[in-house]
Amino acid sequence: MRVHPAFGALLVALASGGYAAWLLGLAPGYQPGADSLYHFVVGRQIAAGTLVPDVARALPFTVLRDMPVDHYWGYHVLLAPFGLVPDAEMGMKAATVVLFGAIYASMYLFLRSRGVLHAWAWSLAQVAFLAQDGQYLQLRGGQLEVPLLFAMTHVAFFEERARWRRVLLVAIGYLALLSYHGGIVLLPFHAAGVLALLLLRRSALQPGQLFEPALTAGGMALGLTINPYMDARASTWRFFALHVGQMGRDSAHLYDDQTYAEFHGFPASALLQYPAWTVLLVATAIAIVVAVKRDRSKSAVVLAGMAIGGIVLTALAVRTREYSVPVAFALLAQLAPTTDARFRLSGPVLATVLAVAFVFHGREMAPLLATHLPTRQYRGAREILEANADHPILNIAEADYCMLLWEYDRVVCVQALSRYFIYPYKELFHDVWELHDRADTSPETPAILQRFWNRGVRLVASHRSHKMMLFARAHPEMLHPVFCSPIDGACIFALDPAIGAAPVPRDPAAVGPGSR
Repeated sequence: MRVHPAFGALLVALASGGYAAWLLGLAPGYQPGADSLYHFVVGRQIAAGTLVPDVARALPFTVLRDMPVDHYWGYHVLLAPFGLVPDAEMGMKAATVVLFGAIYASMYLFLRSRGVLHAWAWSLAQVAFLAQDGQYLQLRGGQLEVPLLFAMTHVAFFEERARWRRVLLVAIGYLALLSYHGGIVLLPFHAAGVLALLLLRRSALQPGQLFEPALTAGGMALGLTINPYMDARASTWRFFALHVGQMGRDSAHLYDDQTYAEFHGFPASALLQYPAWTVLLVATAIAIVVAVKRDRSKSAVVLAGMAIGGIVLTALAVRTREYSVPVAFALLAQLAPTTDARFRLSGPVLATVLAVAFVFHGREMAPLLATHLPTRQYRGAREILEANADHPILNIAEADYCMLLWEYDRVVCVQALSRYFIYPYKELFHDVWELHDRADTSPETPAILQRFWNRGVRLVASHRSHKMMLFARAHPEMLHPVFCSPIDGACIFALDPAIGAAPVPRDPAAVGPGSR
């Protein structure tokens, strides 16, 4: 029985969204990735009427003071309606569930338009592929860019009306870069599909279609230009150059300490450690050969070209797996048999297999959610944060900005979101990372804390596992606890580097390393 595409998309969204709701429901007080909290807080600010939030106010020591740009603005607008939910964590998780479902529904609609048998099953199958679902459970721009990728692919290669196709390509490019700089990946996918047609199915190219990636690029340029953060100094463009040109390649090697840094190349060791990656890579390579040598249908050729592009992108930056894995699954779905009854599985059988896969995979994923930072990490510290006013807090970890912001949305911090945000300021960068790596042993620590005092810092936030905790225990005369989280032991210290700290309310319940 064939169902209407809209109804099918709704069922896929409900199935995948229900899975996401189940996982998030099993981890109350936790959300995958601290960035989720930051994005939702900005979305709530927009919902409250601040249509163009001042992201630089909270991070005056970072590059945002020179380039005050919210490079997720369009995505934050999308989150704003969920920000109206009175319970912030409930609103954040509701947004996650809806956007999670939208990813798989968009893939279903694309595959359905290409005549793929059991398009719903192929769309849902990647939910249980390693930790791909963990990527989409984070409130990040990829949740919007994946649906835009499938929309762009459908429009670029299967929309016959040239004028309508070109208008939509510009519009999709515009929305992509207005919402998140990672949307730039749509351009290489578009170019890869066009190149594949040029080499293998030139007759399928319509007049002018060879040059239409320039329209996608033009739309992206508009997204950076017709932008609420565009100013006389072209801050949106300059921030884009930093984000894509430096952060996106980790050109300064600031994340070499991480085995799986998002913007590093895909580590070959992962192919051995996680055999599913090897299986997908081999299956995709075979599918590309089949598309080139045997199938040669327009859909197969386009997706084969895009799959090659996805392999290259993921080899360059692990983060792009968010886009390359769906493209690989789409190619496999396109080449799957559609007519021979010997290869057909009934819908109920497929649904049962997927349900079992969801349950087993979900049982593995659920405990991982509770390994992230607790949403309520700094609950109870609001009075202290309010009293601190506009004094910046020295947060030893970038993620603590997001956690403190969740408790008090007027908080000001030293660093956040990326090491590249403070990297241009060499002394500041040195001071932050000297404390991060060697606070308990570095002879510079007292002088560094004095410099932060001179910069206006009066509070220091640290996780219990950071070396700053050891220094605080040894030097209660310089750092004394004013708040300690009963959930995970993260502490806020009042800084008193010999010259005397301004009065800060003490939490009588705080028992930190410095008070033992």
